[in-house]
Amino acid sequence: MKHTFFSLILLFWLPLVFISCEKEEDKPENKSQQYELLVYGRAVCSNCERFLNNCEKNDVSFTYYDIDDDSQKRDEMQQKCWEAGFGSSGSVTLPIVDLILADTSYLFENPSFQEVNNLIP
Repeated sequence: MKHTFFSLILLFWLPLVFISCEKEEDKPENKSQQYELLVYGRAVCSNCERFLNNCEKNDVSFTYYDIDDDSQKRDEMQQKCWEAGFGSSGSVTLPIVDLILADTSYLFENPSFQEVNNLIP
């Protein structure tokens, strides 16, 4: 009888211990840890400004690169566009947005904010 009582206590108590011992680092704290959003644009671009404003209004974290001020990021953007088949006519419409989810890159040319935000977990 004693062993049965002890077994029942362990049966119900042990799962609670394991649940409460879950590592904090295993829990996603916010959306920014689940994705990376890179925005390539220009300061004088109204499409870029609109996209960035929507990100800020909706608490979507992003990294912005001004391609006029950073030639390395401009080259990086051009390489990504070339690989994705954008700009075959020699130009692209900004912003170029690279959404990285689980090591997969989703590249957009002048997307709507909603189009990108719908993919963010």
